[in-house]
Amino acid sequence: MKIIFNVSCNDEYFNEYPQSALVTFTKESIERLLSLMDKVKELNVFRICDWDSPDLWFENNLSENSKDLKEWDGVSECEMVYIYSDSASWYAYIKNSGIKFGTYDSMYRDMLNRILKFVDEDITFHIDNYNEIIKVCETSKKELPILMGSLKSEDAKTIFSKRLKKNS
Repeated sequence: MKIIFNVSCNDEYFNEYPQSALVTFTKESIERLLSLMDKVKELNVFRICDWDSPDLWFENNLSENSKDLKEWDGVSECEMVYIYSDSASWYAYIKNSGIKFGTYDSMYRDMLNRILKFVDEDITFHIDNYNEIIKVCETSKKELPILMGSLKSEDAKTIFSKRLKKNS
């Protein structure tokens, strides 16, 4: 499972940072994040940082007008995942600078637990569509056609179609 996240930057005057990031989730990576979240609580610390990076940083963001993401050609360093007691976010620095950028949205403990059930599915979606995707993935195949009219995002419609074909 791959999720696309929005990216923000700590320097309001610098706009050459990536606009989105693609993170792949596996059963092992989710279990590691959940374990580290437990350690944050156990150790009573603010956060734990782990060396990790998104699969790709993208120059642009998904929008209504653009469905294609262009790989960011900048150079980053110190790519890490920040793990808090209830969430995780990915960060990096522009090479040789103090300019930090990272995922604007976090993955929360409850979100990780929910996607753990179907993390092995070959799906990619934008984090903004998370609730619809979860609804499609958690709906039984018998009740799946009832969802058709309520889906708004293209991600959810695509995953719905794949799931419908797979269950036919």
